[in-house]
Amino acid sequence: MHINNNQILASPANTDTQTNDELSISTQERLPSTPSSSFELAGLPPRKKRKMPETSRSSNVPKRQVVVSNRLIDPKKPAAVIPSLRSVLFVSNAGVNVNSPQAEGTGGGLVPAVASVAKLPGNFWLFTNKKVSEVFTVAENTFVDGGKVRQFPLSHKQHIGFYEEFANQVIWPACHYRADLIMPAPKIETYREVNDLFALQVIDRLNVAPDSIVLIQDYHHMVLPKILREKGIENPIGYFHHIPIPTPAEAYKMPNHKELMSSLLSCDLVGLQTNNDVENFCNYVKEHLEGTTVRLEDGSYDVIVSGKATSVKSFPIGIDVPEFLSGKTDENDRALLTKVENEVTLGRTVIGGVDREDWTKDILGRLQAYADLLEVNPSLYGQLVFVQVAAPSRSDLPAYKEAHDEIAKLVAEINNKYGTKNDHGTTSWTPVIYHNELVSRASLPELFRLIDIYVASSPWDGQHLGVKEFAAAQGAGAPGQDVHPGVMVMSTGVGASEEFSQTSEQFRQRSMFPSGDIPALAVYLRSLIGMTKEERKEMSEKIRESVNTYNVHGWLAPQLEFLSMVNRPSDKLCDS
Repeated sequence: MHINNNQILASPANTDTQTNDELSISTQERLPSTPSSSFELAGLPPRKKRKMPETSRSSNVPKRQVVVSNRLIDPKKPAAVIPSLRSVLFVSNAGVNVNSPQAEGTGGGLVPAVASVAKLPGNFWLFTNKKVSEVFTVAENTFVDGGKVRQFPLSHKQHIGFYEEFANQVIWPACHYRADLIMPAPKIETYREVNDLFALQVIDRLNVAPDSIVLIQDYHHMVLPKILREKGIENPIGYFHHIPIPTPAEAYKMPNHKELMSSLLSCDLVGLQTNNDVENFCNYVKEHLEGTTVRLEDGSYDVIVSGKATSVKSFPIGIDVPEFLSGKTDENDRALLTKVENEVTLGRTVIGGVDREDWTKDILGRLQAYADLLEVNPSLYGQLVFVQVAAPSRSDLPAYKEAHDEIAKLVAEINNKYGTKNDHGTTSWTPVIYHNELVSRASLPELFRLIDIYVASSPWDGQHLGVKEFAAAQGAGAPGQDVHPGVMVMSTGVGASEEFSQTSEQFRQRSMFPSGDIPALAVYLRSLIGMTKEERKEMSEKIRESVNTYNVHGWLAPQLEFLSMVNRPSDKLCDS
């Protein structure tokens, strides 16, 4: 489908009428066999459009209704332009270079995804992008397509307390099931203070564009929705959580968890990555926010909490495929690309990963699996190479520095133990190429086409857009791609596994290993090395089709369509 940059495309969503039934949602581990009714790739029955909640107000309505859906608009249905789409005000911590606002940035998958729509005329993107200054100065610029960006700084104290401490040493580890890494004696005050600054900037923008939709991005801003409502903002507010929502038991270990989670119920729409996240959110609300029940209505879960409606749905994030593939390789990355090309020329199977050097990615685990593979398969010596790009990330934080040191140590051990030298005493086979530098996003398509098996080993990851970028790059015009396209292996804790497992039966059977099971990863790697050309092509083509279909527009369009129909405050009031 051709996407017009001046339109956000969405498909009409229909639902079958169902009676309201109270329902208890059981949290399930993300497994290949777990069905996902919200992401059916084929055969969805005709559904009626879900009605907005009744608008009647009653003085004895004691509860707020949270509508939780496990369905998505099907982008394979005939597309339609969102009716009466308002301007969108995006809010995030990460952003683009304000002096040259393109999709490149420092925020992983969030930045290019948001940039694809923020750049359009009438839209506005507000962020700090880790700018630190004791002098408060606001910088603005305009995308080529007409959208605007605004960056404002934080003081050093604010940056530390907001970003380095509470966001990344409290919320981040808690959401990735590592409460043991939460910093001692955390304080939320600076986190609140910075979000109050964001609220003031939002209000300033709304004075210029008063009918805007506010779309807040990620865990840095979990308290912002409530702050905005307390300041009198009635605009439609959406929030998207890019990282996992943990089980209630894990969320309970997060300091100030009630304040953080309950604030999200000030939104009109809360978007999560997977059905697993939706279930965890529902169960958290039931267990830890008093006065709640869960019921099924029109194929959606309704969590009843105290007076108005918040819709909570899974919206797996996608990528802008044409934009990603259109980049010109950065010559600063040429040395790495040449090194990998030489390995391909020597006939070696290239296994690889491209990540931030973050402990959540479990780079250490995948390298250990590779070492285990070599240990029990001496016949593979000299036949494989593992290329790991690990861009430095949050290196001032103890857990990240420790992860870096452990990775560097293991790489050295593998290369020393298994590497070989030629007759001249120089290295003839280095089992691991460890590139501890950032690779430009524009260079990734060329790098991905050189990789035979891409590894995503995070025990828990919101979506891991790297696997979608890898899939998009396969068969995209490089010599040999039609003969030997790349395939991938990932843990069941990676969000993209929910989509891909329903796209390809081969992927379900041969590319999903149990989360955290390193010995199993070694077995899966051995299986993928032995795949035939036909098997590789079949898996690659099906995954690539899914990535092209469920792209960034399919992620954002349903959210914006829903929010564009919100007319606060009266239309969200409903009976309990």
